Formats: sequence, C-alpha cells, structure tokens
Amino acid sequence: MASLTCETTLVRPTWMGHDNSDDANLGPLYNQHQKILELWERFNQIYPDGNPSDHVNTIPTIEMLYQAIDQAQTAWQDKQARGLRPIRDKFFNFAETMNEYSYLFSIIPNGDKYTSLITGVVSSVVKVSVNYKKVAEGFSEALSDISDHLRSVKKISKGSDSHDMRQHVIKLYCEVFELLCHALTWFTSKRKRLGAAFKKNFYDDTVVNLLSRIEKTVTAIDREANYISHGQVREIYERVLDTKLEDRLRSVGIQNRRDGEAAIEGKLGMVREVVGCSDEMTHQLEGGEVVSQATLVEMSSSDELMMSESEDSNAESIDSEYDHCSRFEVERFASHLATYREIHKMTPSSTRGENVKFLPEGVLLRIKQWIDTPESKTIWIQGISSTQQDSVVSRTAARIYDLSTEARLPCIVVFCQPRHDFAKEKNLSQKEASLIAFTYGIVNQLVRLLPTQFQAMGGIAQESFDRLDGSMQSIPAALDLIRALLKHAPSPLIWVVEGLQLVEDRTSMPFLQTFLGVLKEEKTKRISKVCFTTQGNSVTLARGLDFRERASRVICWLVGESSDSNDAMDFVRYLDKMSREKYHIDNLRAILQANEYRTKWTALSNLLSRRWWSRIWTVQEFILPASISFWCGTRSVSRVAMCRSISTADKCTSVGTKETPGFIKGNNRRRARGLHKTISSEGVNVILSLPALADYLSFMDVTDDQDRLYGLMGLCTDKWVPDVNYLLSTEEVCLSFAQGFITHHKSLDIISFASTQSRPCSSWPSWVPSWRNDKALAVPLMVSQSSRTHIGNLRTPAALEVDLSIAYSASGAMEAKFKFEDSTLIAHGVVLDTVDGLAGSRHFEMAQCSEWEPEYVLGISSSPADILTSLCRCLVLDRKDRYLRYHMPTIEFFHDFLKLLAPLMTETDGEPLQEIREWFSWTKSLLIQGRSFESILLDVLHTGIDHQGPTPNRDEYYHYTFFGRFFDTVI
Repeated sequence: MASLTCETTLVRPTWMGHDNSDDANLGPLYNQHQKILELWERFNQIYPDGNPSDHVNTIPTIEMLYQAIDQAQTAWQDKQARGLRPIRDKFFNFAETMNEYSYLFSIIPNGDKYTSLITGVVSSVVKVSVNYKKVAEGFSEALSDISDHLRSVKKISKGSDSHDMRQHVIKLYCEVFELLCHALTWFTSKRKRLGAAFKKNFYDDTVVNLLSRIEKTVTAIDREANYISHGQVREIYERVLDTKLEDRLRSVGIQNRRDGEAAIEGKLGMVREVVGCSDEMTHQLEGGEVVSQATLVEMSSSDELMMSESEDSNAESIDSEYDHCSRFEVERFASHLATYREIHKMTPSSTRGENVKFLPEGVLLRIKQWIDTPESKTIWIQGISSTQQDSVVSRTAARIYDLSTEARLPCIVVFCQPRHDFAKEKNLSQKEASLIAFTYGIVNQLVRLLPTQFQAMGGIAQESFDRLDGSMQSIPAALDLIRALLKHAPSPLIWVVEGLQLVEDRTSMPFLQTFLGVLKEEKTKRISKVCFTTQGNSVTLARGLDFRERASRVICWLVGESSDSNDAMDFVRYLDKMSREKYHIDNLRAILQANEYRTKWTALSNLLSRRWWSRIWTVQEFILPASISFWCGTRSVSRVAMCRSISTADKCTSVGTKETPGFIKGNNRRRARGLHKTISSEGVNVILSLPALADYLSFMDVTDDQDRLYGLMGLCTDKWVPDVNYLLSTEEVCLSFAQGFITHHKSLDIISFASTQSRPCSSWPSWVPSWRNDKALAVPLMVSQSSRTHIGNLRTPAALEVDLSIAYSASGAMEAKFKFEDSTLIAHGVVLDTVDGLAGSRHFEMAQCSEWEPEYVLGISSSPADILTSLCRCLVLDRKDRYLRYHMPTIEFFHDFLKLLAPLMTETDGEPLQEIREWFSWTKSLLIQGRSFESILLDVLHTGIDHQGPTPNRDEYYHYTFFGRFFDTVI
C-alpha cells in the first residue's frame, strides 16, 4: 500500500535512504528519484487517506499494491460504477508485471528501493482514482502499455547482466519515473482538470512521447538480453565440443565411485534445481559455490593421470589369480579413435537482435522429473524438423550435459554431425561416417570412465580396438566394445544424445536398433538416465523405444507464440467449454458462427496448420499416450480440450475451418484417438486397420515414403503387418504390403485404393496403392464399409455396432483366386458390366463411349425413373450413413435427389445449392443408355412425380440424409 499521511509537513520515507548523485551513470536516475519523491510527498498532503504518519516508513510491496487495487474495486462496486473491470485488469496487469520482472530492476544497485518507490506511487494513485473514473482510465491505460512492453523482454539469469544492460535499465527507470511525475503533477497542480477531460488531456504529446521512449528502451533491453543468452549458449557449446571432453570424464568417474548414495542424490538434486531455472542456484552452480565437490578443476592430462593413480582408492578389487587391466593401457588401445572425432562449430550467432529460444516450462518440468526419478529413465525431447544445427533442443542437450558435469556426474554426450571430413578418405557416405563417429565416440568416452585397474574380461583387448578401422564392417565390433565397457561403468550414468536423426538411413538403422537394445539391457544393471533430443522425428526412437505407448504423459510443443497463437489457445478452451455445456447444434452455430468469432476461427485454423499436425510420426504421439498436453508459447491445453474443440468446430459449417487441410488432419487424429481408446476397453471387439489408417492419412508429410506404412503400424490392430525394413525401396514396401494383405485375407479389396492414390512413377504397378495423396479429405470406398472388418474406417466410438449381413461384395463369400509373378497380379474374375461413361469433375474431363449399342445390353430397363434411382444409389454408395452400414432409403433419397435438382430445370421458389449446381454442370451431358442425364431428368420431372413439398436437408452435417451422404462421397 502507498505511504500516505495527513501531516501538513513534508515527510520523507526513511526506507528511501540517501543516494550519491556523483555517480555519472546513476546521476539521471538520482535526479528523477528526487523529483518524484517531492511530488509524492506533496500528493500525500493533498490526498490523505487517514493512515498514521509513521505509516510513511512502511516499505511499499507488490502485495500492498494488490490490496490497493482490491480496495478500489470494492469502492467502485459500492458506487455501482460500470465499465471499471477493464481498469482493474490493467492495474492488476501492471502489478503482476512488476512482480514478474523484479529480477530485471535488481540489476542496478538499490534497484529494489526504486521498485518500491514505483509501487508506492502507483498504489497512492490507485486509491485516489476511486473518485475519478477518467483518471483511472487514463492512468491504467498508460501502465498497461508499460506492462505490455516489459513482457516482451526475454528472461535472463540473475547476475547475467552487462554494462549496456545496466544503462538500459537505468534509462527505463528514469522514463517510468518521468511518466509518474507527469501523472502526479496533474494531481497536485491542476486538480480542477481531473474531471472528464483527464483521460483526453493526460494522453497529450508528453505521455505519447514517453511511452514511445519506454518502448524503445524495452526493445534495447530485450536485444541485450538476447545477446547475453547467445553468449551463455556459446559458452556451453564450447564446453560440450571441447577436445578435452573425454579427459574430464576420468576424474568424474573416479569421484563418482567414491560417492555414497546421499552424495549422488545430492548431485542429482542440484541438476534438477538448475534445469531451466534463472535463479540464485544457477548463479551458484556456475560460480562453483554449491559444494566444493562440485567444483570443476581444469588440468592437463598428465596432472590428471597422476591424481587418478593416487586417489582412485575405490578401483575394482582385483583377484590375484586373474589377469587385470589398467585404464591407461586401454586408453592407449583407443588412442587412434580421436581421428574420428571432429569438432564443427554449432554456436548461435552473436548478432544482437537474433532471437535465442528455449523450451516451454512444461517441458522443463518433465526434464526435472526425469533427473529426479531414483531409477533408470529415458526421455526424448523432439523439436521441429530443421537443418540448422543450433536449435532449441540442441541447446537443451548441451545444457543438460553442462549441468551434469558441473555437478560431477558421469555423462556420455554425443552431438551427431551431418558431415565428416574422414568420409571421403575412408570411401564412406556421410551417414556411414556419422554412424562410425557416433559409435567410436561412445567407446572413447566409456574408456575414460574405466576404473584405474579392473579385472580383465572378454571384449576389452587390443585386438578388439584394432578392429575399429573406420570401416562399416567395424560397427559390430564397436557395439560389442560398448557392451563390454559398460560392465565397468559407474552408476548413475547419464546419456545425452543429440541429433540421432542425422545418423539414420537404411544402412545404419539395424545398428542403431542394436544400440538401443544395449541401453535397455543397462537399465537393469545401474541407474541409467538417457536423454535423446532430435530435430524432427527419429525412426529409430519411434520404433525401437515405443515411447508413446508406455508414456504416462507427453508434452507436444507446437513451437513459439505468433501474433494470434494466444487467441487460438484461448479459443480451444472456449470451444471445449461450449462442448461440455452440450448446446443444441442450432444454438451452437448461432453463437459461434457470428462475425465476432471470425478472427478466432482464423487463429484456430492457423494453429492447426502448424507443421506438427502434418507429420506422420506425430499421429502416434497424439493417440497413444495416456495423457498429452499441447504447448504454444507459454500456454497449454489438454488433448481432451483439443479433441472437443475440433469436434465442436466440425459442427460449424459456415466458418471456413472445416475445409482447411489442417482441420482435416486434426479431425482424423481425433477420430483415430476415439477409436483407439475404445479398442483399449475391455470386451470391445473392433479393429483399426493399417489400410484404413494409411488411406485417411495418405496426405501426411514424411521424410521417407516407407513411413506412410511404418509410421502407423504402432496403432493398427491387424494380425498381420509387414516387417520394418528400410533397406527396401518404397515400391518394394508397398508391393510387399499389398501382396501380404491379399495372401493373408484371400481378398483383393486392397487394390481399390490404387484408384484413389497417386502413382509415383510410370513403372509403379497399377494395382498397388502408393498410400500417397495430394487431397486431405479421404472419401470412404465400398471396401471401407464397416462390415468389411479387414479394412474398415475411422468411424466414431458412438457408431461401433456392425451388422455383418449388411455388406456389399460382388464376390459374396468367395475367396479370391490369384497368383503373383514378380510385380504382376493375376486374378480370376467375371465380367459384370461395361462402363458406359464417366462424368467430369473439377480435375477431370468427361469420358464417354462413342455410341450406344443396346443390342449388347440384356435385361436393362430404360425407364428414366429407374435410371435416376440407380444413379442416386451410386452417388451415395447405396448407403444411408457415412460408415456404410445401412442401405439407402430408396424413396426418401430419390425424392430428395429430385427436389435438389428441380430448381436447375424448372421454375421453383428454391435456390439451388452451389454444390449441386457445380455437379450438374459436370454431369448433364453424360450419356446413359444413349440419352443425356439432363434429358432423363427432364422426363422424370414432367411425369408428374411429386418434387414439391418441404425443402430437403441442405446441411452437410446431417449424414443420414441424401445431401449429407452426397456431400461426403461426391463433394
């Protein structure tokens, strides 16, 4: 609360003390400080609040400012004042900002004193503004502007300041003081102008210019904070990529073997406390002030070796009957491996203004929990796909390693590189060279963690190291060495592997899978904490570790904030709320399709268009974990909220969101999640087939085309799926899958998808689906009907009942007769009919037979009504619902069909739908049994069939009507 007094004499707060104005840097701040003190004292005389005079010596705090705002709000409510909630919110915004950014002002000497002065002055004005609404409006608006500017500043570690930063903060103080002086001057010398004119006059050129200067100063502070962050990251990278990295491991390993359980827990606790924090602990750790044991001592290799020999009292006990080895001897065996360790710069630019981004708080919390768990645990932090080596996740990996070594915990670190100079000399591809550098680097570090002496065991002999000659044939020997060396590794052992995706290709995949197997084996032998960070997906991790199936919680990071991302996240919560309140669809649309929500829908569409939604491997991330939260900037929502918001959006047909590819991708994930959740329930016998998943998700982005199948196999319930083999080409994978499906199910249904997929090349077998599509919306085929359970669809859990008797199958229950000759399918079949013609569409011209030959057609009725009925049945796949369970209600759908077409041919009151008009323009010239569709329609309309009456449903959302089905299958 402000220091207010009723005394007639000027009373200066004792907590302000006295400043020395001789300091050239602090001089301007001292002058402004003196001026505002005088004005505040004068203000307290004019506007007393009844507090005793000794109250002036109470140091104002943020809590007191909150109190003043609450008291003002109560007073406004007593007066039944309207429109004051925005004022209160702006005052609260400023209070929160002062609390959140107090660390920034503490950079300069006595910064807390100046913060208290600002808080006290604002508290005083808030209390007085109870009687002056216009004062409150103008003053709160100015404070809100300052808050908005301050919140754009990057958070930095306490103590991570610079000369320029101090200058900027001093300037900011001066400008804020100047603004407060301007406000106090209005109160103390122009009281008669505090009425309705205050807000208008308060925002004169002086205030506008001051706010503009404050904005520029805050921008300079943010730029300097970013520059400091670059420097911090650069220093960490230098330590990670230091050529003496392996040498440091010796002393760490020795000390770790001496540590008891309490000491190890203490070290893990130190790392946990510092991860992602900008507090005093970070400063202490970096300054070596936590405990003497954690101080990192740099020394030459020879000095370090001498210390090791004299201090390694906990070397493994050696039985005299057995041979023994020394670490120094093994280091000599491995000395040639240094040839394959190349250091490439991957530091951030030091240019001021370039943004250094860090992980959201939710992810940092999970990292803390990973460190804190007193057992083996693996974490995978996946960032957005990028070719830039310096990224948010690589900085996180470097930071984890840096903190581990500061705390003196053994840590194996591998920063995978995309290129290696030795590749050309060894006649290797860059991927092969990356694999060699990866495995050799781990061997080299594990050697440094060996005890000074240990019992000789198989696998750690000179001939084993001699086999590491830089060839691909040496990789199995390197993996065997990793196994053997890990038997002597200390516990706990931390692993930090950054950029595993840079090593992956068809050749390296089997070896990387073996490496993951080695890590799994180690979890039962010692505390092994493994952290993988990747830019984009890693196929090895996705398949080898099966993270998402067992994950209790996953955090999905949709990258940083954008201009409308906060609106989008807030709108997701709002749509979730609307869903839970179970509005009728008409009421829901009346609210959400109003113009006031137009920008919100755009923001949601932009959120769903982010790249995460388009990547095939993230489908598993969305569906499998027990819990998943989505973070965008500093805001988060749950998967339940996201699914409900998408479901609500699906009902709003006129806002333009449903048609966007991003929405379709999100909606398919929602549907697959609902089905997968139902499958996991006890006693439910439903399927989620790989063909159905691959069809609905055939437009997703992949790095390797094989992942259009491999990336979904963790979700499907098929009893038969192909083996994962990245050595096969995409054509071989798809061919193998199609052949395997036909052989297993004795059914040719899968070849129907070849007609909806694009062929990658002219040599691609015409009957083999490529599972690649340029269109986001997947139209279910007849083979996707619910009763055909070997394929099925992504139907909702509410529509799970299946009547197996309702199934379209030209072959009935007969099994297909077929054989394969290389990539050729030979099948036995029966000719049922001849295709007379194909109507046009947006993308294809009409295809028509040259003439009608009725003598070849037996038993076909030429009745126009029968022809239109057959055509109607064809358009909706002879089904009433989108899951193809129920037969088309012939009379009902036929009459709706006519009523929707009638406005195009006759004078009626109804306006034809645009979708119907377009379809008719493509179809009217199609010849059916020698007559155009247009002439057949005219005949039917003129025969007296009732096409009047109520207008049929014209809403695509109602799927059990003709138009709902027509929209689903045709549009």
